Amino acid sequence: MAEKLSSKGLLNLAEVPPIPENLLNAHSNKCAFGTLPTETKNNSFVEFGDEYGGWTTETARQRLNRFTMAMGIDCNIINHVTGPPHQRVTSASLSLIIEKLNNKVLQVQVDAPNKKTANSRCSMEMLKHLIANNLIERKGEPELKIMRKRKNEVTWTKTTAGNALKKFKEENVEDPTFGISESSAFKNGEFTISTVINCKGLKIEAQSSDASEDEAKSAVSVILAYKLTAAGLIETNSPAPKIKKTKEEYLANIRQTNIVMRSHNYNNNSGNQKSWRNTPTADRQIKKKLCDLEQKESYKRVRVNLMNKLAKTIKESKSFVKIEDMHRIGEFFKGLELGDVPEDLELVVVSKEKPTSFLINEILEVLSELQDYSTARYEDYLYVHKRPTETSNEGEDVAVYITFTSAAFYPPDGTEECTDPEEMLPRQACVDVWIRLQRALFVQDRCPKLFNSLAILRIMKYLSRDPEMDGFNGWLMELFIIRCFETANTSEPAGDALRRVCSLLSGGLLLPNVSSLVDLNEQVTITQRHNITAKAHTYLRLQVFKQLHVLLGIEFVEKKSSSKIEEPKPNIEETEPSTNEVIQ
Repeated sequence: MAEKLSSKGLLNLAEVPPIPENLLNAHSNKCAFGTLPTETKNNSFVEFGDEYGGWTTETARQRLNRFTMAMGIDCNIINHVTGPPHQRVTSASLSLIIEKLNNKVLQVQVDAPNKKTANSRCSMEMLKHLIANNLIERKGEPELKIMRKRKNEVTWTKTTAGNALKKFKEENVEDPTFGISESSAFKNGEFTISTVINCKGLKIEAQSSDASEDEAKSAVSVILAYKLTAAGLIETNSPAPKIKKTKEEYLANIRQTNIVMRSHNYNNNSGNQKSWRNTPTADRQIKKKLCDLEQKESYKRVRVNLMNKLAKTIKESKSFVKIEDMHRIGEFFKGLELGDVPEDLELVVVSKEKPTSFLINEILEVLSELQDYSTARYEDYLYVHKRPTETSNEGEDVAVYITFTSAAFYPPDGTEECTDPEEMLPRQACVDVWIRLQRALFVQDRCPKLFNSLAILRIMKYLSRDPEMDGFNGWLMELFIIRCFETANTSEPAGDALRRVCSLLSGGLLLPNVSSLVDLNEQVTITQRHNITAKAHTYLRLQVFKQLHVLLGIEFVEKKSSSKIEEPKPNIEETEPSTNEVIQ
């Protein structure tokens, strides 16, 4: 640049100071592991040598980042600046511990006039060593897929390794065979840290060099942690592998858990976010009532385990070839069972063909072999009862109805229904089970996606115990509330959602000639429709005047007490499974 300005008469070369020696060394393109290409007159770099695999300074850092993310390690390039302000030299160093190379430490260091150039050249040097060890492909070849580490593998970081070594020293300080020696040396601008540990007849050594003394000590700690783990002297820091839940257990956990009520802010005309009423007050009352209606953890676990055991027993039998699928329905698996009124469970067996007495007898024979279970057959279903033992937990006296149906009763459009086989179960009973199954699957699919819908369904089910609400229950109530949530513009907190349901209900949607929902339940009389509408008016007034706690039959929950309302915590003795339980 000085020569170019001088040729135009804008600069006198005699006034330009000479280039410092350290900057000349930086421009000589010498680095720790090889020689980098020289610069051309247009300040661009020529192609690197074959050992760099065709990678350039523009693409090296991106490929290095993808490799370190796949390996689960950090790619932190450390920069150090030396020299006076007008003669700055930036040093970039990178250290990677590669587990696939037996925890070998790869270190590179490059000097350059600025940080950007130093980092790009440092990435290039690291790529050269990774290519030499067949960990990264050459440019243009298919990218090598490095599998991410499993969670149960040993992984140490600088922080965890330092804490583990500190704990290891404290535990073995009184051991006469234990000894540790550390040494530090500074040479050529680098700190070299060496550590030797003698313990139980083993000698473990580690050494690392870095421009920063702290970084060198951290690298030594990581190396020692890996070696001590391999020798069995310290325990791995990896968490215990988690047991993957089955689909039914996952869905049951969602449906049986109280959703945390959050308060939403609404945009007013001025554009500022401001709540138009004290929404959390209603949410606290609803949350308190839901906690009172919640079942114990032992109660939930016994029912889920029982259904898992019955389903597993049927799947392992020879009769399963005749079965297409099995579904768990009922108030418990829909998440609508209230804690003060336990209800029986239902397992629906969907057969490939129309169910017959032969199928039900085969399953009866299989289930009769289970211990501590009594199985009885009725005309079109099985009744399984778990006999409680002396060591049973509270709530283990549970029964399951096993019903049968088939999709053959509803063939696809354009096809005729097959003829009824011999010894077929009562047709109307199988059709009723099919209708119940489709309604239950609808609720189980929609409700977890609608925020607070399950919570409001449980509250409305509790309120429908009032004699004046007779008729507003079951499928009619479930479909009505689901449609109330689906027609809302956005997800609402519990207080607003309950007010919306009562507002629509009091608007007369169940009155004659207003809505087609009443056609779903022909037993809802005109008197019941008027009573439900009038009762909804009462519920709405209580909410408007902040008397929701009176409606729910609880004491008013103050704001300062809201943090004390927690999910019911199960007792350890209650949740301890019985020896007769089998967890799938």
